[in-house]
Amino acid sequence: MPFLFLFSLQSKYDLFFYWHKLNKKGFDPTIEHNNALEAYCLKFLLSPEDMFKVVFQISRFLKEFSEFETNLTPDFRHPFIRQCPELMEIFLYEEGNKMDMINANYNDRTANILNDYETLNVDIPLNRQVLRNHYLEVVREEIRNSQIQQNEEENEENNINENKLIHETSMFIKREISSTNLK
Repeated sequence: MPFLFLFSLQSKYDLFFYWHKLNKKGFDPTIEHNNALEAYCLKFLLSPEDMFKVVFQISRFLKEFSEFETNLTPDFRHPFIRQCPELMEIFLYEEGNKMDMINANYNDRTANILNDYETLNVDIPLNRQVLRNHYLEVVREEIRNSQIQQNEEENEENNINENKLIHETSMFIKREISSTNLK
């Protein structure tokens, strides 16, 4: 199975990055690996021992992939550190404060690691619709931001081209004036 060649010490992080990119496009590694494994087993009729080895490696991959850090890593993976005198004693308070990791008001009992949308039960049709609308708005906002960025880049390019044209025109006029003065 090609997966076993890719999930090696040398190429593990490349595989994580590939799946991160695919994950952004809507591909779920669990579903995709399950489908690939079923197709592979039907074609090659693996023994139970070989099947165990493959499933074990895929499980290892999924566990490690879930711990892989990206920009999309949720906040609850990096909770705030409570302010305490011991941090000052070992000189970590200032460092943590610079990194916005320390919260003096942080309370374990009131900490909510899930946002409002993550607490919704999607088995309820109304909640599904609320969640769908939320993510549609997130996608629309991403599209708006990318269009704004693209327009800004185009405007910047047009300004550069306009400045070049002005410069070339002024150089042409200077040459014409200097050639007229020489006659």
